[in-house]
Amino acid sequence: MAVANHSDYRMLEEFLGQCEEWQLRVFLAYVYDGLSLHAIPYLLSLYEEWEDTGVENDIARCICGMLGQRYYEEENYNIKILGDMFLEFSQSHDLDLYYFNGEEYFAGNLTKTIIGVAMDCRMRKIPFYTDQLPAIISNGSGVACPVSHGTEVNDLKVQELFNYVQYLSTLKHEKGKKYFYNYKI
Repeated sequence: MAVANHSDYRMLEEFLGQCEEWQLRVFLAYVYDGLSLHAIPYLLSLYEEWEDTGVENDIARCICGMLGQRYYEEENYNIKILGDMFLEFSQSHDLDLYYFNGEEYFAGNLTKTIIGVAMDCRMRKIPFYTDQLPAIISNGSGVACPVSHGTEVNDLKVQELFNYVQYLSTLKHEKGKKYFYNYKI
């Protein structure tokens, strides 16, 4: 998913139509890394196919997250509600750009969240508790983020993180574009 562009999702059509539940769950775990809303029509199709199986909640959660919408456990999602959410989003956004949580992707924006999580972990003396953001930023820049899931956040890690963010600020990345190892996809 880190190197996939929008048109690459067409290659998954046959796989997604025949995949087993565990394969679908793996796809759902990594589809965010693709940063492409071109995956949502496939997710909508999968939602309809897997409705009433328990997996549909995971698909709905994924669609909501990609569109920057909050997922509510108690909500009764259906294909119409999810389709309308996507249609509304697509009418006001350029789907040829790349997005993370409903906002145009830009590593600088994600670093703010990473710093916030790191400070929370340091203050509460708990390990770093997210892995998606550091992985996406590391793939885009080609330089590993100094924190990842399970990392103990101490003063040294915080300084390494600030140095990392400073390095990222020197990269010439455009908002809404996707990069892999500092090369535009």
